Amino acid sequence: MRRRVLTMAVVGGVLAAGPARAEFAKGQELVLLTAHSAVLAAQHCPFQLDERRLQSFLSRKGLTRASLSSGPFSPLLQEDMAADDARYANDTAAACDQAWASFGPGSPVSGLLRRR
Repeated sequence: MRRRVLTMAVVGGVLAAGPARAEFAKGQELVLLTAHSAVLAAQHCPFQLDERRLQSFLSRKGLTRASLSSGPFSPLLQEDMAADDARYANDTAAACDQAWASFGPGSPVSGLLRRR
């Protein structure tokens, strides 16, 4: 019975906030994680971040560059950001290759990165 009450409370919390608001927040977290990954790539790889494109990308969900450090972030987003950081610590070359495929020209988020 306790589990059922907890489930109802969680569902009730989502419904109270509204499904559209919950989806928007999830979208914001995905954009924050993507931007975080691109910023890390610019810090660790021979790439330069296109700040204008980054700001345009963030603004689609009402975010700014400051949003990357302002938090508070959900535990899942914190975990994903930490995993991103660990990828660069463990295998920088592979992480840079992945970043270029994800954020370089012709990528799904095209143009966030360019070669220095």
